Amino acid sequence: RDYTSKKDRRRDRLLAEEADRFKAAEDAKWEDNDKRTCAKARRKAEKEEKDKDKQQRVLERQQLQQRDQQEMEQVGKKRTPVKVTQAQILATQNANMPRKKQA
Repeated sequence: RDYTSKKDRRRDRLLAEEADRFKAAEDAKWEDNDKRTCAKARRKAEKEEKDKDKQQRVLERQQLQQRDQQEMEQVGKKRTPVKVTQAQILATQNANMPRKKQA
């Protein structure tokens, strides 16, 4: 436990608050409030955001094109159909039918 008095702690807290207020006031003096500069910075931020969105759309379009290309390549590959004879169909049907037990 710190053995400082309540008055000392209060005085330290008030001094710290005063220093914070002074620093805030000093920072406010150096803040750039010029309308032209603020507008220029705003336009720059808007342009960067617009460019970022444009790049994102280009990337998405490229990904979609690649996916479509891959799908088209899959469709282009024709599989040779497996020919099934009537005998094979009957054999599979007979194999799947339940058999009756003879007593």
